[in-house]
Amino acid sequence: MKGASATPVVGAGTTTKLGVVLVDDKGMTLYTLTKNGAPIACTGQCAMNWPPLLVPSGTTIVAAATGITGLSTAPGSGGTQVTSDKLPLYRFSGDPAAGDTNGDGLSAFGGVWHVVKAPATAAVAPAPATTPTTSAPPTTASSGYGY
Repeated sequence: MKGASATPVVGAGTTTKLGVVLVDDKGMTLYTLTKNGAPIACTGQCAMNWPPLLVPSGTTIVAAATGITGLSTAPGSGGTQVTSDKLPLYRFSGDPAAGDTNGDGLSAFGGVWHVVKAPATAAVAPAPATTPTTSAPPTTASSGYGY
């Protein structure tokens, strides 16, 4: 897109349980919600517990680490949502720290939550200092979001 900014908001991070996974710019694990391989919309209360990874409209998504492919954006609940292989990306409010994967395998909101594994070729790199927008309410010190 002409005039669109390129924003590295997805990187690769190492988790204790699952190895190298996709993370946001704060190192928080990214998830998808699917049922039988198809994406499920996460809105309302779902988005309160699983904040979508949103960026300003017109943002061109680039990976913060080499080897990550398949990133794009799509219209989502609350704005322009970052996707991986056309599946919307979310964080989990139950992950209090970078590297946590407490939401992996949970059945909730009509589907199953899955951590997005990074490709074997992805290089773990420090997350950039940009901040995507979110439709979640403002966080407080006790929220457990970690960002």
